[in-house]
Amino acid sequence: MKGFQMNKSFYKNISVQFFAFAILSLFNSRQAFSQPAKPAGDLLIKNITIVDVNEGRLIPNKNILIVGREIGWISDSDEDITAKTTIDCAGKFIIPGLWDMHTHNWWQLHFSNFYIGNGVLGVRNMYTPMSMINPVKDSINNGLIKGPYYVSAGRVVEGSEPEFPDWLVVDKIEKIKSALDTLQMEGSDFVKVYNKIPGDVYFELVKEAHKRGMRVEGHVPMAVSVIDASNAGQRSFEHLLGIPDLCTKDHLFKNRYGYNWFAAVMSSDDYGTLSIDEELAAKNFEVLRKNNSFVCPTLVVWHNYFHPDIPFEKETNLQKFPKGMIDFWNGEVGKYRNRDTSYKQMMIKKYKNFQKVTYLLYKNGVPLLTGTDAINAFVYPGYSLHQELVLLKQCGIPDKEILKMATINAALFLEISDKYGSVEKGKNASLVILNDNPLKDIANTGKIESVILNGNLIEKKRTQ
Repeated sequence: MKGFQMNKSFYKNISVQFFAFAILSLFNSRQAFSQPAKPAGDLLIKNITIVDVNEGRLIPNKNILIVGREIGWISDSDEDITAKTTIDCAGKFIIPGLWDMHTHNWWQLHFSNFYIGNGVLGVRNMYTPMSMINPVKDSINNGLIKGPYYVSAGRVVEGSEPEFPDWLVVDKIEKIKSALDTLQMEGSDFVKVYNKIPGDVYFELVKEAHKRGMRVEGHVPMAVSVIDASNAGQRSFEHLLGIPDLCTKDHLFKNRYGYNWFAAVMSSDDYGTLSIDEELAAKNFEVLRKNNSFVCPTLVVWHNYFHPDIPFEKETNLQKFPKGMIDFWNGEVGKYRNRDTSYKQMMIKKYKNFQKVTYLLYKNGVPLLTGTDAINAFVYPGYSLHQELVLLKQCGIPDKEILKMATINAALFLEISDKYGSVEKGKNASLVILNDNPLKDIANTGKIESVILNGNLIEKKRTQ
């Protein structure tokens, strides 16, 4: 019995000690598991100032860890992070990739470096056949070539007398479904509408496109008011076409149907002599704001057409482009160089009114997009976006608001703001490192140190 008692006491003591050891081990193991793993990734950007484009503020001294194609971690500068490549960016600024939301890219491979080198990492292509665009998009998505994020219309929908033979002519309601079938089959990302679509056809087109989940963007047809088009659900309005009509009691066009918008603007003095009514503009722009209709002014292309005496031949960027394109540009602008002084003075007045209208859009809360209309009239892919940003500033729009237009506004418009448009954890790592603060001067978006495209660091000298 004593031996048994001794053994029982022995085992009791052992059990207590083992239980205590097990609890301690469990506690230690939980402590170990509760410690966050040391962040590790592909590229570490140290000591950089993040430009918060949503709030228009600076967030200094941050570490950004890129993991694959995404921003995997953002932390204070003293945290311990490891990566395959580390760059110290003290004194520099980082912004999300810029967007050119109105382009025409017929030489995509030739232009890709121009876009990337200028920090333009997303483009909306308003007309290029999808047979040309799709192979480029596929090659970019598969990592075979470097290029910006492409959103493309493919063919344009026009009412009559199309400017290019592959455009889809929809002058009757009966032609709508066939045209949309074609765009969907070819992989168009949205429907671009143009000048001469009859009003009744236009509204049925928008309805059918929305049934299919397709966005409608582009020119407002001359037979339709911008207000009615906005109420119908057109998502964007390009080049300010039809917008000045909302700012004046003057009737700018007695017979709108059948005209070409560009020819009307260039030939009519109305845009130079119009009397802007700010109260009327505010009332009409409130409709656009409530409908979340976006406007893409493309001031740079208007600036070039309205100022034909600019010595474009002296610009350093010109020699980077094919001779055929330069000849085309000279022909486009050259036709206005020989006009008389009064005509040129009227064009300057038109441009100033376009500036006023653009500011009123901003003032009244209409969301704006930054676009250039490259490759028209000495509008250089990539390079001219920075000129567009400066021209927006000359309208009186604050720097932080312009940066917002060129980044998060584009992402919101395209409904991809969960992955693009700002520097945040979990978003795509297409970023631009700058040598100076763009909130101080929007022109500093052109002072690029390097670019990160889908997580890959690209030095600027490799894209010039």
